[in-house]
Parts: sequence; C-alpha cells; structure tokens
Amino acid sequence: MFKKKLLQRKLLSVSLAALFAVGIGAPSLAHANTKEAVASSGTTVYLTVEKSVLGQGLIQAPVKVTIPDSVQNPTIYDALKTQFGESQDGMKHAMTQYGPYVSAFADKNETLYDTAQYQHKDKLPNVCWSTNKNQEVKTNATDKFLSEKEYNGVAGWVTTLNDSKDVTIASTVKDGDVIRCQFSLAAGCDLGYSGWIPQGEELTEYGYYNWGPSSSFLNTKADKSELIRKMANEGQSATNYDKLMNALNDLEIEQEVVDGLL
Repeated sequence: MFKKKLLQRKLLSVSLAALFAVGIGAPSLAHANTKEAVASSGTTVYLTVEKSVLGQGLIQAPVKVTIPDSVQNPTIYDALKTQFGESQDGMKHAMTQYGPYVSAFADKNETLYDTAQYQHKDKLPNVCWSTNKNQEVKTNATDKFLSEKEYNGVAGWVTTLNDSKDVTIASTVKDGDVIRCQFSLAAGCDLGYSGWIPQGEELTEYGYYNWGPSSSFLNTKADKSELIRKMANEGQSATNYDKLMNALNDLEIEQEVVDGLL
C-alpha cells in the first residue's frame, strides 16, 4: 500500500501539470475562511489545502483554525478535524500502525486532469501510470474527492509543518504553526522536496514498487509560511491578494520574490 510503504520508510505523511511558466489563473476556492479564529482560546494554526501541481489552484484558501483548548497536545490531525469535521464529508482519513493519514479531500470543483500535461512524467517509471494488483490507479473525477493514487500509483497528499516534510499528521502543533496539505503526483518530489519513488519498471515478487530515494524535481522551492499567515490574517482585503495567491500557486517561485510581497 502506497501510504504504508512511505510511512514505513520515512515516517512522513504523504498522502495533492506543474504550473505553466506563462502564469496562473485565479483559482476557485471551495472553502472560504469560514472558520477564522476570532478572539477565541485554544491553539491557532494556519492551514491550506492545495492542488497546484495539477494547475488547479486551492481547495482550501489560507485560513486560521483554532483547535479547542479542551484538546490536549493538539496535532495536525486535530487541526484538520477542526476545519473539515470528523464525518469524512470534507476529508477522508485512515489509520495505520504509525497513526492517521489523509487519503482524500473533498473537491467540489474537481476536474479531470490530463496527465499528458504533467511536466515531470518522464521522471517516473511507466509502471507508476498503470494498474497492477497491489498499486491501484484511480482516474475517477466524478466522486468529488481528490484521493491518493488518483492519476498514478504514487499520487497522494503531502503534509508539511512550517515547510518541513519530516512530520506525520500525528505531530503536535503550537500557536502560529503553518500546515500545508499539497497534492503530489510524485511523493512530494514535484513540490520541491526529496522523497521516495519507484526505481525502474520491475515490481517486487509481491507486486509492489521497488521504492528508492529521489531528489526534488524542481530547481528551487520557497518557504511560503509567512505568505500564508499574511493571506489568512488579511484575507481578500489585502491590496495585493491576487499577487499573493499567484505566488502561493507558483511551485518554482524564488524566495526573494515571495519575501518582496510580504
């Protein structure tokens, strides 16, 4: 299983065509900042859910989420449950021996993605794009969820905390932390992180991928934590909100460009 293999090897929460260089259109936002914290007690964190790797913008715009103070030692998982609920109508999750992980987010504006546009397709072996007995590939864009293994066998959700991928959603959070859930078609390598991807076309005797380490597919990656805080705090009233949104969606923007918008 994709999730179990990655969690077992890296203890990471890896569960969202890279953007074209010509620019980014205004994304549709399925969830507004409806749960922004206002003078409430508890632990307040910042959260986004992004599918920029598909060129489709965000599912959840930057938002402040306050985990109730009744929750002791709050985690990323608690923040996600606070924002999306526990009914699995907004977020689907599952459990492994290593803890919970996100398997899907509701995507009311889900649009079938043409994988021929994926600019990193040649960096993944062909076996990732086909179905075998243990690595199911899903291509159904009518269920209104963006799920792990959708489009290829290594696709899923990558969760980061303050720009670090070395976490699981059972990791604890504190006031001001930034949680990003980003869809990836390459275990995070197409988001600017190193990761684990299948090595070659051969499967193991049990029908699983031969996982191995890989460097990032991108030449640069910016830390957007401060940008996300600014967007959540100021909302669309920010004078440069469109530029901030474009910067958030640009996977290869330079750090100095991001910093210049703050």
